Amino acid sequence: MGALIEREESYALTQLVQVVSEASHEGDPADLFSAGVRSFLDAVSSRPSTWRIILLPLEGTPTILGTHIESNRAQLRERLEAFVRWVIKRSGLDVDLDVEICARALLRLSEEAGRMVLTDPEHFPPARYERFAHTVMDLIARGA
Repeated sequence: MGALIEREESYALTQLVQVVSEASHEGDPADLFSAGVRSFLDAVSSRPSTWRIILLPLEGTPTILGTHIESNRAQLRERLEAFVRWVIKRSGLDVDLDVEICARALLRLSEEAGRMVLTDPEHFPPARYERFAHTVMDLIARGA
């Protein structure tokens, strides 16, 4: 079981590294974020079995899996926090936005998008969430 978890985690992390880069951010925040969400959802669609383990864990899932998922989730949250800080700085607006809560909300929205793509891809296709992610980030970037 441990080898299976490590293998699937490796696949997932390889895909996520491409989505949430630690590199300096350049470009429009809404474009960057929505493209990242789309890349994530494309990754989910390309390996549904892997992502079901992560996004739709069954009751009684081994503790080791939960530990790995939470560790990786914390790393993604840190990257999203850095991204949100950059968006606030780039916007030049004096906004009172809680960076940690915003990053957590963006992560949860993205995870929910992944679950919907897995469970109801006809009603919630990646393109629909991509548009939504663009709109949300555009509002954040404009300080609305």
